[in-house]
Amino acid sequence: MSDGGVLSKCFAGGVGCGLAGFVTNPCDVIKVRNQQCSVGKYQTFRGTAARIFREEGARGFYKGAAASVLRECTYSSLRMGLYEPIKSSYSVLFGDDGSPVVKWLSAFTSEAIGSAIFNPIDVVKVRFQTAAKIPPYSSLMNAFHTIYTEKGVHGLYIGTSATVTRAAFLTSAQLGSYDIIKNNALVPVFGFDKESNLTHFCASFIASLITTTAANPADVVKTRVMNGEATLVLCFFSFCMAVAYEFDLLVLLALDLGRDKILMGLLGDPVDTLLIF
Repeated sequence: MSDGGVLSKCFAGGVGCGLAGFVTNPCDVIKVRNQQCSVGKYQTFRGTAARIFREEGARGFYKGAAASVLRECTYSSLRMGLYEPIKSSYSVLFGDDGSPVVKWLSAFTSEAIGSAIFNPIDVVKVRFQTAAKIPPYSSLMNAFHTIYTEKGVHGLYIGTSATVTRAAFLTSAQLGSYDIIKNNALVPVFGFDKESNLTHFCASFIASLITTTAANPADVVKTRVMNGEATLVLCFFSFCMAVAYEFDLLVLLALDLGRDKILMGLLGDPVDTLLIF
């Protein structure tokens, strides 16, 4: 693929996902509050939304919106732009362009690279969205400067392995679910028109539910680690060790909070995934 093609995909993906990130920021705020606060005032999607509106007003739903848009414009543009070049490389390596393994590895690699590089924006976004009253930082630049001053580069990249682990779960569930739902269920079984908007919408909605259910446990871990509730050592040298650590933390959370708490914030995610689809 030419450099112009890659850049155009990066630009289109970044702009589209940036708009989606702004529109769905209220759902993201609710999700983060539910994931961070296992007990107390934030319990259900509806109850959390009502409480935020009552205590913080409509502006409360757009806390961290600037960071959300910046993250989507950078992270999403990179992962979407890199997918085809990476897929081409894997196709040469495995000798099969249409293999599910090639597609999964390409999607996961692009997701992992994007989420790892732009992890600092995710950290700032989560901290802005968690703050119920007084913002933790005066601006995005102040947030980056403060975190770097207090904790150095490690502070900006805290939770990177949790983010990459989430990308693995998300990619595994996302890749193929849309295609299977659309081409193996909706069209042949229920008689949907293959190219209609309704078919695309229904397939996207169901795929988003599957994707967010699979990725949500790692997303809970990511939110808590980025807020400083748990300590996670940044380790690029061994992804296997990172996965083992995340699994151990998931087990501890499950034992401490129960399965329902591990899945907290689940309702806040499908809307975002649906729009990005």
